Amino acid sequence: MLDLGTAIDQQGTRLPLQECMGGNGVEMIHRHIRKLAEANIMKARREKRKLGRPLRTETPMKLPAWITTAATALVAAALPACDAVNLPEIKPGLTTQAEVRARLGEPGFIHWNDDGTATWEYSRQPSGTHCYMISFGQDHVVTRLEQVLNDASYAKVREGMSKDDVRRLLGAPGSRVVFDNLGEEIWEWRIEGMPPLDETYFMVHFDTSHGAVKKTSKRIQQRS
Repeated sequence: MLDLGTAIDQQGTRLPLQECMGGNGVEMIHRHIRKLAEANIMKARREKRKLGRPLRTETPMKLPAWITTAATALVAAALPACDAVNLPEIKPGLTTQAEVRARLGEPGFIHWNDDGTATWEYSRQPSGTHCYMISFGQDHVVTRLEQVLNDASYAKVREGMSKDDVRRLLGAPGSRVVFDNLGEEIWEWRIEGMPPLDETYFMVHFDTSHGAVKKTSKRIQQRS
């Protein structure tokens, strides 16, 4: 029996998906990936038979890495629709951490503030264009909900800032690439652009010699 629970649950998103898509929506993801996985496993078994290796049917089949990646990608594609349902229900002064977790799943990262409170990060990179920062008070009740991928946040990125500071400001990037010939490590976020049909990216360039921000830039990739 092929169990895809680990693949879907690894991001803590099964319950939030069920809430906004319904159980049938989650099961559609399960069925689609299961078909791909079973075909992959059958191919592996045929190869083992050719090589004369015994099949150990009592040992559970381990999910190949690409299946877990596929599950994560499908979940990520579904999350923006879920956000439209769940985010309006998160209200500062009323919603608790437990309620946020039930609606959005586990945060991608927890930022600890100087006063000991926490800010939970929910980045929708690389498929989406948003990153939500949800801050809590000492009583574990929401104090603020922000979508931080916006012009005001981009303007706060300054030369000399650390990677940790940029991560706190913008959330996890969609990609990180090192260009040895330029002496740069570039973090890239997919963002909302004009016109909206084009893909727009905000980039932060770090100097690899000292690790701090060197400059920022944007690029537009036209869709064919």
